[in-house]
Amino acid sequence: MKHLDKIKQEINIIDLANHFSISVKNNKAICPFHEDTNASLTFYPKTDSFHCFGCSASGSVIDLTMRMQHKNFIEAVNYLEDLYHITETETHKKTKIKDNKAGYSKLKIQTVYQYFFDIISLTDKGKKYMQQRGLSDSTINKFRIKSIDEPNKVFRKLKQQFDNDVLKKAGLIGTSKKGNDYFVFWQPAIIFTHFKDGSPVYFSSRNLIGDIKSYKLNGIKQKYYYAFNDEKNIYIFESIIDGLSNYELFGDGFISINGINSLRIKNYNSLITEYPDKNIVFAFDNDEAGINKTLEFKNEIENLSHLNWHCVFDECNIEPCKDMNEVLVQYRKKNNQSLQLNQLNPEQREDFEERAAIMEFEGGLSKERAEQKALLLIQE
Repeated sequence: MKHLDKIKQEINIIDLANHFSISVKNNKAICPFHEDTNASLTFYPKTDSFHCFGCSASGSVIDLTMRMQHKNFIEAVNYLEDLYHITETETHKKTKIKDNKAGYSKLKIQTVYQYFFDIISLTDKGKKYMQQRGLSDSTINKFRIKSIDEPNKVFRKLKQQFDNDVLKKAGLIGTSKKGNDYFVFWQPAIIFTHFKDGSPVYFSSRNLIGDIKSYKLNGIKQKYYYAFNDEKNIYIFESIIDGLSNYELFGDGFISINGINSLRIKNYNSLITEYPDKNIVFAFDNDEAGINKTLEFKNEIENLSHLNWHCVFDECNIEPCKDMNEVLVQYRKKNNQSLQLNQLNPEQREDFEERAAIMEFEGGLSKERAEQKALLLIQE
């Protein structure tokens, strides 16, 4: 892990960008990962990281190398070692299993996760499913959503690269009651990747077939799935799909807790402590279980903020729904998909820009939220 940190810390990301023929001026550049004309790619020399505000590509010097050289995680690390003459025996130790107190290297797990992320993609079936849930290509790409159609093929690739013990430690292999090993994502599924500093640290799923909605990594502490922005409110949803649906509709930051029973008062208090500048808003499902859970927390927490579902239904001009994804789906059906900016006629465009400007500069909304609200009003 120290060697990986050394690579990230010692390599100047702008120097690396220049090596890849990316012309950087004032820490900005035309993004090579999408059709860009606005220099959307920003470099951050203090952290040697990058982020594109057009396609959401982001990460460290390793991530930049992976993208520019079309390499997986291990290949990118080796490439940078050779390019910058970085050598250390710890690089080779990372392929061994036992090298820390827990008997396993966290660096190795990160390598497994990166490899798993690299070998899967968003399949046609996965994309169709997400679109049926009302999510746009923009949101799908921003959150780097992928899917698995043929789990056995993915499992074979993992076993060709790593031993079973390694995959078990990473949580990608479980053991049945009969003692048989199995791939945790053994059914076709949507894969939601949890990122930290541009690297995958956890995976959640949504099954494409069958009655069971999802599977999770075996023996690995479950992590929340989240997306934050500059606005004060952060909405807590029961599922990832609901959080993404709310983002699609309103652009709000969210935390998905992977099930209503996984949140306790202590978890809520931890969120308050971790994000003191945010207002945590409960947005549990609009069904009996969700309403009861909200009431339970209201009895324990003074001045608890919670979503007013009636306001959501009124704003989207739809009938009451049980959760935020159903709101999005019904909204799409009612409006025959969202109007996109390039579909607006001149009169609509002028109306849109005027409404968005008023809501942004007089209403204090972010530009993204103001534009989304303006589109909602034009579509009514």
